[in-house]
This record gives sequence, C-alpha cells and structure tokens, in this order.
Amino acid sequence: VIAAVNGLAFGGGCEITEAVPLAIASDRALFAKPEIKLAMPPTFGGTQRLPRLAGRKRAMELLLTGEPFSPARALEFGLVN
Repeated sequence: VIAAVNGLAFGGGCEITEAVPLAIASDRALFAKPEIKLAMPPTFGGTQRLPRLAGRKRAMELLLTGEPFSPARALEFGLVN
C-alpha cells in the first residue's frame, strides 16, 4: 500500500499515512492531528504509531497541540519517505 499526499492529511489522513509502508508527499501537503482541539484523542492507532515513527517527545508535541506541520517536518519525523 502506498500513500500519496498532495493536500491536507488531517486526522484520519495523517493516521493512514503513518500506517502505510510507503508514503510520499508533495510540497503542497500539510499534516496535522487536530482531534485534540475537539477534546478527542486520535483514533485508528495514531497515539501508538506516531511515537514509534517520530519519537515520544515529538509525538506528544503534535498530539497535544494539534498544530499543522509541513511535508519537510513529516520527512524529518519519518512519517513520509
């Protein structure tokens, strides 16, 4: 399975990107975990997968703030190839 992100990957889109073995993103991609702003934790395993990919402290920042992040940052975190 390959994920090709060319726009918003918020919530479930971000979590699908975390779950696939190969993910690519264009310069126009934007990622976020905004569920926390609605007082809901991410579903579909986002709280487990993101710390494994990005590290615990980086994942906590993204999961607790819900702020969007760029494809360059997603690459740095290991979210995309």
